[in-house]
Amino acid sequence: EFVVDIMSAIILLLFTILWKKVLCAKKPNVIYILSDDLGYDDLYFQSHQIFTPNIDKFVAEGQFLSWHYAQSVCSPSRAALMTGRYPLHTGINDWIQPTQSFGVPLNNTMLPKILLDNGYD
Repeated sequence: EFVVDIMSAIILLLFTILWKKVLCAKKPNVIYILSDDLGYDDLYFQSHQIFTPNIDKFVAEGQFLSWHYAQSVCSPSRAALMTGRYPLHTGINDWIQPTQSFGVPLNNTMLPKILLDNGYD
């Protein structure tokens, strides 16, 4: 009975330590760089044409997504980035002029909400 109590205490202690590590785990930083009119070979790590040491460091130390494309104008690119959906499915297919008053439909879940729900603030 004494051994069972000690084993239970050890298991509880290990569970508490592991649970604390899970709750206190530091989340990685998330950095998105979205560039309009950037060609595939315009970055140094791709073709050594333009010296870009800071971007090269991000690529070397982080996660680089190499086959993701921006749209030809800014509004659809931003809508796609913020929703994770193709611009066609967000209703934003061309740039939004300053005189226009519409945007991404409210039924879309936006990236900041997803990050907030996953512990980012």
